[in-house]
Amino acid sequence: MSWDIFSPDKLLLVAVVGLILFGPKRLPQMGRSIGRWLGEFRSAAGGLHEELKAGMNEPQVATAVEPAKAVETPVEPAKPAPTPPAE
Repeated sequence: MSWDIFSPDKLLLVAVVGLILFGPKRLPQMGRSIGRWLGEFRSAAGGLHEELKAGMNEPQVATAVEPAKAVETPVEPAKPAPTPPAE
């Protein structure tokens, strides 16, 4: 038996195990679900790859970043507590 991942004998073994575990009714449904998931994953990965490639080809522009300025807010002095009325 070869160690190739997609060899016909290994694919047949996986199909037989899947048929035993999930039955003939659910196996096609699961295959479609896995196929859709792989398609979405490949399209997302391709989009990310294209975005990264486009980002790498953009010229780098140096921009000056201004340091953050401290905003001073006036602080009111504390008011003394009211004194109780004298008796």
